[in-house]
Amino acid sequence: MKLKIKRGIRIFDTGKNILLIAILGLVMSIFFQTPVHAQSQPDFASIDKKSYDAYMIGDWQEVLYQGKLAKKAGIDYYYLNYRLGIASFQTNDYLNAIYFFEKAITQNSFATTDTTLIRTLYKSYIYTKNLKGADAIKKHHPDSIFRQRKHCNFLKQIYLEGGFSFSENITDKVFKERRLYYFKEIDQFQDQSYYSADVQGYIHPSVSYQIGFTGMEIGRYRFYKNFLDTLENDYKVKQTYLFFGLNFDSKRFYINPSINFSGFTFNTVQKTGNDPITLINIFDTMNVEENNLTFSMRSGYKFKKAFIGLLASYSDFNQTTQTQLGTELIFFPLGNYRTYLVTNIVGHWEEGVANLLFRQKIGFRTSPWLWLEMDLKLGKYINSSMDNGYYVYNVKDDIRGIVDLKIILLLSEQLELNIVLQQQFKENYMNSYPAVFDQTIESTSYQFQQYNLIGGIKWTF
Repeated sequence: MKLKIKRGIRIFDTGKNILLIAILGLVMSIFFQTPVHAQSQPDFASIDKKSYDAYMIGDWQEVLYQGKLAKKAGIDYYYLNYRLGIASFQTNDYLNAIYFFEKAITQNSFATTDTTLIRTLYKSYIYTKNLKGADAIKKHHPDSIFRQRKHCNFLKQIYLEGGFSFSENITDKVFKERRLYYFKEIDQFQDQSYYSADVQGYIHPSVSYQIGFTGMEIGRYRFYKNFLDTLENDYKVKQTYLFFGLNFDSKRFYINPSINFSGFTFNTVQKTGNDPITLINIFDTMNVEENNLTFSMRSGYKFKKAFIGLLASYSDFNQTTQTQLGTELIFFPLGNYRTYLVTNIVGHWEEGVANLLFRQKIGFRTSPWLWLEMDLKLGKYINSSMDNGYYVYNVKDDIRGIVDLKIILLLSEQLELNIVLQQQFKENYMNSYPAVFDQTIESTSYQFQQYNLIGGIKWTF
């Protein structure tokens, strides 16, 4: 019995010793944690060795990780930026590749003689559409390294576009609730044809231009009815737009002034009076013509993966004046143009009435030959403009929202086919008298949807 008791005590003592050792080990690890961590802080030698080793085996993520550690430690030198530029390019982050390569060039005057650096920087410029940077490299380096073609041509791009529109049958929808009323008047959308031409090029490597012409022919249906007469009239509204824009682009800033000359004309029949004897309405042909101007300005600052800018415009549509002021954010989350997001928030004022316009666009490359773009616009697009005044919304109907799906097919290096499916949410009004002797006009709103199918082809030189 005594032996068993002693053994039990020895076993229990051994357990206490193990527990005590574990506690002491934990205390020691906590006590020495700060010094050990302090010793593991990155220094120049460790950053240089680890980034070099990762670079030599093509471990680009490790190179980028060492770059982050170096940035936190304030370490910045030529070979590190060189490696980070190559690693960024290999991971398709072309915007950061440009950033690191340009930094490396400022740190080493012999960097411009490095064929690998210059060739990779050139490709990064091309992939981010920085044609000015690409041409600057071609100007100072042998053409044998690069393609012979100049990028900043006076005529850089031609784009032709056309399409047609249609809407749901809204005649019955509009008249349904007012079928028994003695007076009705409506002017409704029926269909639309559309064509556009656009030319872009460079006046100077830092200055590009854009000239666009758009024409539309809109079919409308005018209906007038009272207890004496009924008038139905189909007519066409012809609208034209002529756009001129400039783009002053530096390494960090951009400024885009533009002007859009717009006009419309149509002939329709309208009531002009009553016969004094028979009281029958008198109708006459009415010719309407109007010309307008839109002045726009877009400017902003370029960060590594984002552009942040201001938007402003002034216009005089439909015998009133409008001003717009807003912000723009263009973001490249992956550091290249294969994925981009555009966000616009714009305030619109007309005769003291304020309106908020919102836009969100996202584009991404799904394959080497296919791009997709989705565009959502929300707000009351009444006598307003978008894309620095390129698109003008001064039609008779009130546009309340626009949804676009754009399919871009890359047929070759210089040829591109675009297909746009667009849905517009619109609102219009019908005027009516409730009764013969009650001449109070009631305006009844109705909503409808317009569908646009547009195709375009682009040549790049």
